[in-house]
Amino acid sequence: MNQALILFLIFLAVITLFGVVFFGFVALTPAPSPPVAPNIQAPTEPLSLRNWSGYLVDALAKPLPGGTIRPYPVDEESDVLANSDDNGRFDLIIPVAGDDPDTPPFVEIRAPGYYRQILQLSGNPEARYQLFRGGTVSGAISVVPDQTGGSNEPVPGASLEIAGGEGWFDRVTADDGGEYRFDAPPGPVVVTVRSDTCGDQRIHDLVIRRDEEIRHDVLLHRGCRVELIVMSSAGATAGAATRVMVTALDERVESVSGEDGHAIHDGLTPGPGKYAVVASGFREVAVDILIPASRTLVRKPIFLERAPTWSLEVVDPEGKAMPEAFVIIRRDRDPIVSARAKEKEKLQVLDPTRTYSIEVSAEGFARVRKSLEIDADGSTTLGVQLMRGGRISGRMLDFRQQPVPGAQVLISSRNLPPGDKPVARLTTTARDGSFRTTRFAPGSYRVQMSTPRLGRVSVDIVIRDGEDSILGNIVLKPPGGG
Repeated sequence: MNQALILFLIFLAVITLFGVVFFGFVALTPAPSPPVAPNIQAPTEPLSLRNWSGYLVDALAKPLPGGTIRPYPVDEESDVLANSDDNGRFDLIIPVAGDDPDTPPFVEIRAPGYYRQILQLSGNPEARYQLFRGGTVSGAISVVPDQTGGSNEPVPGASLEIAGGEGWFDRVTADDGGEYRFDAPPGPVVVTVRSDTCGDQRIHDLVIRRDEEIRHDVLLHRGCRVELIVMSSAGATAGAATRVMVTALDERVESVSGEDGHAIHDGLTPGPGKYAVVASGFREVAVDILIPASRTLVRKPIFLERAPTWSLEVVDPEGKAMPEAFVIIRRDRDPIVSARAKEKEKLQVLDPTRTYSIEVSAEGFARVRKSLEIDADGSTTLGVQLMRGGRISGRMLDFRQQPVPGAQVLISSRNLPPGDKPVARLTTTARDGSFRTTRFAPGSYRVQMSTPRLGRVSVDIVIRDGEDSILGNIVLKPPGGG
């Protein structure tokens, strides 16, 4: 009996131990994790690219290798460009942007020994684009030393603006050693040399001959420093945007006042000019100045007065607010301030004794321009409604029904008061004689098309909101032609 009890107890102990081990193992085994959704990112839409092809040729229609084609206006930070191969062939691949992806782009074309061309591609991949030989000008840009007996110092990064006949224009930059080089069409050219640290200089006596190389070194002077000291009733005013302009050379030097209110403008050429100061919350200041040739430093204290507040409300055709609309305020065509409509504090810089013009624009809408005067008591509210408006397009032909490329097309408003009239816009026809403008607000307009050879023709049109004005073929006849 006792032996049987002992055996039973041993059996029971074994069973208990087995259960503890089994169920403990189960408890310690981690439960299977619930299925995790894979980390799949939404596919990004691939960037849409467009290939524009063609051939570069010289005046004899021979292939021109080594040319460079870049979208115009040129973005120096962009690597979007194409080079012509041994057959003159190029393939320019650019991102499709805007709401006109099929409109051929304007490009800048350069090749060593040939002067720059700016033109609109035709869209025909077999089209030939001609470059023409001119003359080459090179030289060094240096500055007179501060101390007598010192050697001239190079001016790296100096900019040269070159203007030739028939509206031809180019801009190049001196390298780190102050050396520059450019190709220009035959004939007289005017070169303006600009530097942030030296006085500007304009050269009138250059005459370019085909295949001729000219060496022309440029010696600049240090110029004058103009130091503006910006103050208000609270003391020195930091962060004010300042600029000094010299009228004769269209020279402009910009700066920002520091914590002590000082704003430095170096390298100004002697002559009549103007200085301007803009700071949020204060009335903008613009004063004439004569920059002397006999002095290297001019100091001008500027005292700012508080500006009255005013309000701007920009809405779309349905009356919905457009806080991202872009706003530019000008006085006498000089820009005073630019900001988004929502950046209301930046706009508080107006003087109630002056008259301004305000331009408001947004993607997909026509630009609006209005005259603006504000009250000294801060009660002025200006409402601007942007409309979609429409574009103007057409195609210019001569009396033989052939395309007229490069003709000027001037569009001006006819039914708005002078203060609200948008600035007349100028464009040119493409290689196939066609043109297409940006958006215009609803209203009446006059379209004037002209070339020196064929004269001028005018068409009066009306643009309705959301509708383009398509003029079709316009035939230009030579002066005195039937």
